[in-house]
Amino acid sequence: MQISLPGSEGRAYSLYSGENDPWLEILIRVVEGGQLTPRLSRLEPGDRVEVEAPKGRFTLAKSHPFEKLVLVATGTGIAPFRSFVRSSPLLDYTLLHGVRSIADDFATEVCPASNRLLCVSAPPSDWQPTQGQQKGRLTPLLANLEPGTIDRAYLCGNGRMIMEAFEILVDKGLQEAHIHTETYF
Repeated sequence: MQISLPGSEGRAYSLYSGENDPWLEILIRVVEGGQLTPRLSRLEPGDRVEVEAPKGRFTLAKSHPFEKLVLVATGTGIAPFRSFVRSSPLLDYTLLHGVRSIADDFATEVCPASNRLLCVSAPPSDWQPTQGQQKGRLTPLLANLEPGTIDRAYLCGNGRMIMEAFEILVDKGLQEAHIHTETYF
């Protein structure tokens, strides 16, 4: 959906809240020197925010019950997956989340550790991964998936990751019609 403040240009954000939540949430990373995110981070109750209705088609509507899903995100691209999980708590899924630093691990709010793997591409030199974490990029994990272990994939985040992941999944035998993407520019 499009979010703006009075007098500002709007930006597109994915819903972070579930469809039955009584409020709308978005996930932002404050960009120093950015035109919108610093102002959004300083909002107080009662401040005016302009919201346009969601326009995207990146939804679970194309999924079928009992499918094994892989949800692949970089950075704040994890936002729609939190919405998916909150809206459909019985999903059979694995979440792969790629971030630059451990500070960008939003996945702890999204799903239990048993359903996710965090890939940290630029951790501090003294960082030691714990269970469900590893150093490096997430696309090599996709390359190591056994063919036939997933029925449908959702990819959200960095355009380069999406192109690479899409190709890997097709090479693994997943039909293109079963790979859904939302690219952040």
